[in-house]
Amino acid sequence: MSQFPILRPASHLNRTVVNSSSMTESKNHRLLVCVFVLLFFAFGLSACRRGNTARHTDALIVCPRAEGVNWEQFQGTDQLAYQVKVEYPADSMIACISKKLSENSWQPLKEDFWNPGLPSSQVRGWTHFTDATVHPEAAVDAWVAQWQNQAGDVAWYYLQYRYPPQDRYTLFVNAGFIPANKAKNEPKIPQNRK
Repeated sequence: MSQFPILRPASHLNRTVVNSSSMTESKNHRLLVCVFVLLFFAFGLSACRRGNTARHTDALIVCPRAEGVNWEQFQGTDQLAYQVKVEYPADSMIACISKKLSENSWQPLKEDFWNPGLPSSQVRGWTHFTDATVHPEAAVDAWVAQWQNQAGDVAWYYLQYRYPPQDRYTLFVNAGFIPANKAKNEPKIPQNRK
């Protein structure tokens, strides 16, 4: 088991409050839907883990200074989790992941894979919200994006700072690889474009 939280159960998401004076109600809804889908998918896969993977896909990148690296596999879907001491906004980490994926012929998706019409963090940058499911409430900075290769495989990354109890110097990285045959059957929630 990892020494740091991978993701919260989706059952707690209905109590998450999104606070941002600059976000419209529509954007709040989109963010919640995006976070819900990611948490549900990521937690669902991690809940029934089946040990460490022996061979790792080129889509899951471990950047320098990673600590507590945890490789898992569930039903043919690989997952990776680790933490890094790096100050927000972790430009070096995003560059490390993006560069290595690009070198391996992965293309960044401009829209969220599970929420077509919702810009990924590749486009919109970091999002900020308050997690009211914990006491005391925690501020969360999240960066969520996906990449796809020519075969149709999907790699997703969820980068997060959570404070308190942590700080904006401890980045939690969660990533996953979904083979094309599974990715094409993933449910999607189209977003209204305005």
